[in-house]
Amino acid sequence: MLEPGRRLPYSGHGGPLFDTGRLAAVLRLAATQSGWPHTPSPTRAWGIAAHFTFGSYVAEAVEVSIQNGVIKVHRVVAAVDCGTVVTLSGAEAQVQGGTIDGLSAALFGSD
Repeated sequence: MLEPGRRLPYSGHGGPLFDTGRLAAVLRLAATQSGWPHTPSPTRAWGIAAHFTFGSYVAEAVEVSIQNGVIKVHRVVAAVDCGTVVTLSGAEAQVQGGTIDGLSAALFGSD
């Protein structure tokens, strides 16, 4: 549904345009770098998600398992298209912080 790439009007955070091709590209990169569609082992699984906001396109693939009834995160692969990066360490820190925030909400968030 994302291909071929299109630039669509968007009035939310990150507008005025949403580029489906850029979102497809980060999804494809996260999937490829994670090893998808190869399953790491019979006891592990992959999940993948993508998001666009404030002009940045991000996709993350997460390798998980359930051990003794508890979800264990083994690996996270992130692909980001945020345009020109001025300070690489700052961009990396934002991606790492966002990943930790998302995992915390998913694994430990309350109702």
